[in-house]
Amino acid sequence: MKTILFITNRPPFPNTDGRRNILLQYIKQIKEIHPESQIINLTFKDKHEVVNKIPKEIHKVHMLEKPGFVEKILNILKNSVIRRKWPIQTSVFYSKKTHRTVESYIQSYKPDIVIYDMVRVAEYTVDANHVNVLNYDDLLSVRYQRQLKWLQYIPSMFGGFEKNIPPFLRKILNSRLLKYAIIQNESVLLKKYEIQVSSRFNHLLFTSPLEAQRFKEQTGHNSCIGIPMIFEKTETQKPRVFDENKMVFVGRMDIPHNVSAMLFFCKEMWLDLKKSLPALKLYIIGKSPSNEIRLLAERYPDIIITGEVADVRQEISDSALMIAPLVYGTGIKTKIIEAMAEGIPVATNSIGSEGINITHKVNIVSTDDNEEIKAEIIKLIQDKEYNASIARNAKQFIEDEFNQQRMNDRMKKILV
Repeated sequence: MKTILFITNRPPFPNTDGRRNILLQYIKQIKEIHPESQIINLTFKDKHEVVNKIPKEIHKVHMLEKPGFVEKILNILKNSVIRRKWPIQTSVFYSKKTHRTVESYIQSYKPDIVIYDMVRVAEYTVDANHVNVLNYDDLLSVRYQRQLKWLQYIPSMFGGFEKNIPPFLRKILNSRLLKYAIIQNESVLLKKYEIQVSSRFNHLLFTSPLEAQRFKEQTGHNSCIGIPMIFEKTETQKPRVFDENKMVFVGRMDIPHNVSAMLFFCKEMWLDLKKSLPALKLYIIGKSPSNEIRLLAERYPDIIITGEVADVRQEISDSALMIAPLVYGTGIKTKIIEAMAEGIPVATNSIGSEGINITHKVNIVSTDDNEEIKAEIIKLIQDKEYNASIARNAKQFIEDEFNQQRMNDRMKKILV
């Protein structure tokens, strides 16, 4: 029986956002490939987060303590500022006491495989006889570098991660004068660190096969594997009925790349679209909407901020299309392939469709030209045959490219 330790920077459940969904998928894949395996989750959690309804695939969950205020500051000063050894992401997650706790669990469980979720927990590696896997998710250094072009649409650099940073330090780090320098510096530190820590791990995991291949070429690491979300073909498909005046955007709405996408779209495109389509409404769906997002409903007509919904799939099922005007980001965007899998047309750009082998105007709309994307949105609303064609082709594409067997074959490379 294999024992697998999964060390995550937050619980991989419940399935309330794309990040948790992909982590839980990996866990379910492992159980499908090795049904007898025992999966132990060591996880950090937010101070007031309640952890319950543990998925049946997880045998046991142990909570890890984040470093205290003083240790965070010392880590940042020593390892991020003076020694320039760790990115801030890592400094605010590392605790010597917690490292000893992780070591004790590894000694107790004697796992065959330990999977570390994201570079911010990479310092918790332990010298023992097991296979080490680092799940990069995507390359944060590239994401930060891309942010620099769009600072005007980024009210906070850190989004949901911000609560891990001491309050007084947040104000300093988010000041307009320092923002560019901090993001640039963090990108440099992350790039160096991403490459440096790769040698400690037997396998490197990414959500994007394209990003995995690029990193393999960059580092020479012999096992870089991309495993995106899985979508299986549904046997019965009801005829699609949608509200031609409903357009949606989906994502956790305190995450910088989602916030900036909506600020950009509303400023640059929304009013023009309303002139052509007066009845059109934009639903921004996702938990924890920031103040900037809430203000959009006051500043612009027919924008509905739903906050967290019980069933995202149900909420978007009757929409004419989903937009994803992401101004920066990296890796495969789960929200896009989820919508395509549901047979909902997607209008996005090269950042949104990165890593997906799409065909513009066949199974998706993907263009960096603002005028073209506005024209395509209008066409998807007004031309039902075009809408149906994009939807049908999108669903078929995802079923062909993101099926269970293909992704399980990739996961087996890690589990050997």
